[in-house]
Amino acid sequence: MNITVIGGGIIGLCSAYSLSKAGHEVTVIDSGTCGAGASEGNAGWMVPALSQPFNAPGAMSDAIKAMLHPDSAIRFQTLPNVDFLKWVALFYRNSSQVNSAAARQALVALNDQTIELFDKLLLDVKVEVHNEGLLLPFRTQAGMEGFLASHAQIQQAGYAGRALNITPETLSTMEPDLAPGMVGGVHLVDEKSVRPESFTAGLVTWLRSAGARILENCTVRKLKKTPGGWSIETDNGTQKADQVVVAAGAASARILRTTGVKLALEPGRGCSITVTDGPVLNRPVKLADVRVACTPFETGTRFSGTFDFAGHTGSSSVGRMKSVLRHASHYFPALADLEPTATQVWSGLRPCTPDSVPYIGAVPDKPGLLVATGHGTLGMTLGPVTGDAIAGIVGNEPIPPHIRACALDRPQVRLI
Repeated sequence: MNITVIGGGIIGLCSAYSLSKAGHEVTVIDSGTCGAGASEGNAGWMVPALSQPFNAPGAMSDAIKAMLHPDSAIRFQTLPNVDFLKWVALFYRNSSQVNSAAARQALVALNDQTIELFDKLLLDVKVEVHNEGLLLPFRTQAGMEGFLASHAQIQQAGYAGRALNITPETLSTMEPDLAPGMVGGVHLVDEKSVRPESFTAGLVTWLRSAGARILENCTVRKLKKTPGGWSIETDNGTQKADQVVVAAGAASARILRTTGVKLALEPGRGCSITVTDGPVLNRPVKLADVRVACTPFETGTRFSGTFDFAGHTGSSSVGRMKSVLRHASHYFPALADLEPTATQVWSGLRPCTPDSVPYIGAVPDKPGLLVATGHGTLGMTLGPVTGDAIAGIVGNEPIPPHIRACALDRPQVRLI
């Protein structure tokens, strides 16, 4: 079957990989360069343990309070429109205890095969991968207890990975550049990390070797159903396909609107900086209290954070990156001397659903049109799982419950 995947980020490339492995003829179309966008400068974490949905009870009031502080990890930087207000209303509705628990259960189930499928993918794709787990240090007992209570919910939902409590003495041995005064930490032993640029580059290399077509710098303008499949109108001409997978991240909603499909999807902008100086880290570190991710690679260390509602503006923000480093310097004092410039700061738009569960599946009443987007901050984590699910749906395999929970027409995301 001839299948076109729109979007060359981690979700689109993983979908193309699984479809190619299943024997389909695959074309990938990206408006820029494959692997750019939100897939390029993120932390690169594959972390099933962090399956807690954003739509937790009290999340709306917490977000509003946070937005009142210019140095907060969450900010509102765009004028509200009707679609955004509808998304906010749905987010609020999904922040009830019952709906939040349902989203948590869905994400944990979706992540059940994450590491297994990633390890299988590594047999084909060359990736810079690290297996040191994820460390969470805490400056306050309240912060540590709050995380442990949250993690207990993830465990109750079915997560079986190891979580070890770390004493302050052991913590300073594990990460000598941490500031003194930590009350302890948690080591999530079974989590992994990758250099995201190497992951996407490795997938592109494998796809080309498998015979897939990669069309870059090619913006999709319109999708149209035809008797034999789908017509994909781009600024570089028209493509034909038997089936289409829309996996274009934050741009997915715009593309789907050309078919009359409306998705509750909003972009959340994050930023990062990758440096070769500063503190030395032995493993990925999550600074949970200040929402900062710290990831050491073979060359350089990446610090990332923020969640800005900034519309579809993906431009970098030096001020926001300085805020990230300022917060992180309470844990890693060596960061206090870093002065990021505009050329050093990366930012990207993460597609977010109002119930924290991604869209994975066929579009109702649109035969041959599938969607894979809305993964929020779990795009890297859920890439292999999503690709495997898309290939299964195309192959008419029975849809398992954890994928049915991601259906586009689920009541939780129905537009008001």
